[in-house]
Amino acid sequence: YPLTLDQVRRLLRVVIRPEHSCCAPAVGLMLWAGIRPNEVERLRWTDIRVEHNAIVLTAEHTKTGGARQVTLHPILQEWLKKTPWLGMLNSRITPRAWGRRWKEIRLLAGFKKWSPDTLRHTFASYHILKFRDFAQLQLEMGHASTDLLRTRYISLDDITQADADVFWGSLSRLLAEPRKTDLDE
Repeated sequence: YPLTLDQVRRLLRVVIRPEHSCCAPAVGLMLWAGIRPNEVERLRWTDIRVEHNAIVLTAEHTKTGGARQVTLHPILQEWLKKTPWLGMLNSRITPRAWGRRWKEIRLLAGFKKWSPDTLRHTFASYHILKFRDFAQLQLEMGHASTDLLRTRYISLDDITQADADVFWGSLSRLLAEPRKTDLDE
């Protein structure tokens, strides 16, 4: 199931802390580009083509062995500009001890249970609400058809069109929006 907007905020607020910021680029790529966790581990900074608004995944990167190009959406560009680029363009996007660090971030954000494709499901659900284009989403996610998207990836029960507008809008708006738990305290 996809994360709610409040859950997205909780996760982002943990990953932008200085001690976790080295993981922020990878989290952003999973969240706003739908890249699988194992795929993001194989990516290098040279695979992000800002000048073409794209992230290039070669056959060596992907689970299925098929190459694909994913849109580098404005909010993801904004996120990457605010996170540390590790300097060497040919270096991996994920830091050392990525698996341990990623698990710690999720726990600190309050997630005791986590499916490996949670952020991919989140990306797909918010994408379809905002852009309403199954064919484009299919290409971005690297699926052979839209059937898997319709039956497994898209879950719109806990998110709204307004949530999708915030999710794909500006980073400052997404992070500034009050959480329900903040209002209840």
